[in-house]
Amino acid sequence: LGCALAARQSKLSEQDQNDRDEEDLNERFKSLLIDAEECEGRKTKKKVLYLERFNAHQMQESEYFDAAEECYNKAINLEPVEPEFLFHRGKLMSLQDKHDLALDDFQRAARLGGANEVEYLFNAGKTYAIMGD
Repeated sequence: LGCALAARQSKLSEQDQNDRDEEDLNERFKSLLIDAEECEGRKTKKKVLYLERFNAHQMQESEYFDAAEECYNKAINLEPVEPEFLFHRGKLMSLQDKHDLALDDFQRAARLGGANEVEYLFNAGKTYAIMGD
């Protein structure tokens, strides 16, 4: 009888331990869920912040593109036979997805020739590829 009682107490104490372990796991799981939700909230806030920063940079970038385009236009008006001015304005147009204007500048630069004629032609070819022509 003593052995059976000891075995039963042992079994009960094992069950109690298993119950405590399960409760502990449940608490840990709940804690992890809360941490995950808080982390997700922080991620969402960061995404919004980065999107706002991106939009601000885009607006600023647009202003820089406009200023750069104006400078290249002035340089081309002052020195219309300088292919580098046309080439760099073409690169600027390409960055803004103004591929027709970029292609025109690359072709004009290539017609003027110079040490970088191959580069002008290469960029004209890349622009054709982007445009799907």
